[in-house]
Amino acid sequence: MFIIFSLSRPGMCAGALPLHQLLHKLARSGQHKAVAALRGLSAPLPPDVRVRWRIYGMSLSVEVAS
Repeated sequence: MFIIFSLSRPGMCAGALPLHQLLHKLARSGQHKAVAALRGLSAPLPPDVRVRWRIYGMSLSVEVAS
């Protein structure tokens, strides 16, 4: 699963961690719409699933790590 979300401000960073930690990181940085979009997926992901993520400019890409 690979998803791209729009962000409210630009950035540049990446990593791999459990989804619940990514949600916490996004909430701390004020990206509440991205948090809501990730939580509202039609096929919800378990909070402990490991994801690879990348913020580049105004977009966040998230992929389930295999």
